[in-house]
Amino acid sequence: MDINPKNILVVQIGKLGDMVLTSPLFYELKRLFPKSKLKVLASAANQEFVSQLKAVDEVIVYQKNVLKDLFLANKLKKNNFDLWIDVKDGYSRTSASLLKLAKPNLSLGYNTQEKIFDVDLKEYTKGKHAVDLSLAPVCYFGSEPVYTAPVLTDFLKETAVSPIDLLINISAGSPSRYLNENKWLHFLSQIMHKYPSYKIHLVGIQRDEKLLLSIYNNFKTEHITAKYNYTLPELVNSLNRANIIVSADTSIVHLASGLNKPIIALYPKVDWNLERFKPLSDNYVAIISKSDKGVEDIESSEILEKYEELADTAIRSKSLSKVSA
Repeated sequence: MDINPKNILVVQIGKLGDMVLTSPLFYELKRLFPKSKLKVLASAANQEFVSQLKAVDEVIVYQKNVLKDLFLANKLKKNNFDLWIDVKDGYSRTSASLLKLAKPNLSLGYNTQEKIFDVDLKEYTKGKHAVDLSLAPVCYFGSEPVYTAPVLTDFLKETAVSPIDLLINISAGSPSRYLNENKWLHFLSQIMHKYPSYKIHLVGIQRDEKLLLSIYNNFKTEHITAKYNYTLPELVNSLNRANIIVSADTSIVHLASGLNKPIIALYPKVDWNLERFKPLSDNYVAIISKSDKGVEDIESSEILEKYEELADTAIRSKSLSKVSA
């Protein structure tokens, strides 16, 4: 396709996980249009992530405020974008309004309630995962994606730090995605009994400090550590040290996928959720709740069983890699 945009805007004003899953698109756009200037309209929740990516030339932060929206729209219009891409596959009044005011030369997105974008990306998607949806523009330009998982190389630091046998994330984005404290305690007790020398690291977001420390304080051992006040680069590098990660369905699953880490991910019983947000690591296990209660009905014994299966698979994969090398 004969198009060579010099000024590109990608709109992603969702949560952190949404931006992580959109990251392959940025590197694809730079691959296809290396001389272009790539800007990203980000949210306060995801700007820290996208600001670290070398493929992105500028981050513009969207703030939910009517007056600031008008100022932002004027700023976007002055940029004279050749290409506007919005990979959200549902209607967004904010995005529609900004697009109408900014008037780019060409817009790509998902038309749902009405025709908003010049090109409807539904015709170019090759899968139902969120990454497939974000890469549809690449297919529109007649290319096959090279980057097919979240890209985190810009976060990694080469440091000689001892590995973590098991990293557990206890936080989630909604109540239905939380495993209760007693089940985490039971799972950790079983792990410590079977693998007493394991190094285990617990992480969570700041609002879950009390829960995280309550779990941590139940174990009087130097083999278990905990931290909740991570910067994003620190978190990514801790994930990179982990041999196996256990987490609810949240951004950590997508970050771990970008590092190709073995993952056990806990999902609520929602028909479309796993198909859209499953891990993209080579080795993963998705445990889905059996009822509408959410992940709280997942038993710790099931997590342990899947952990042992995944650990065995990961060990065999490493052995095969060494043999082939």
